[in-house]
Amino acid sequence: MILMEKGKRIKFTHRLIGLIFLLAFSFFFISPLPTKGQKNTAKEDTSCETGLLKFDEALFGLQGFSESFLIIIVHKGKGERKAVIKSRLDGLKKLAKIRKVSDKLIFAEGDTSKTNGRADIYLNGKIYRQIYYERKAKGICSEP
Repeated sequence: MILMEKGKRIKFTHRLIGLIFLLAFSFFFISPLPTKGQKNTAKEDTSCETGLLKFDEALFGLQGFSESFLIIIVHKGKGERKAVIKSRLDGLKKLAKIRKVSDKLIFAEGDTSKTNGRADIYLNGKIYRQIYYERKAKGICSEP
């Protein structure tokens, strides 16, 4: 049996405790996005600025992947008409055309959300951002 010197054992224990605290900190303060089937009870930010920021963040994230696409799936909210999806899709397509990245985006219609409508943005097969809409809003920056 190999015995460690007292000073080395203390340093090792302090490093181990530091690692445990780091893991615990990251576990409690990093929350995942809600997945399909989970009810999102938090009040989501539906402001124009936040929606545009999330869209631009997704476009910026796309720059790091030359062969990738952004997949944007728009969901209508509970009690909204299907026409709302079309107007939201059209708004996102126009925004992509203005940003000159429309050839790197794929748009689709999704199922009805249990809360407000949203657009899920996927990058490399993983959910990257979610844009939430006000009830019956026709686009990111439009009133109901």
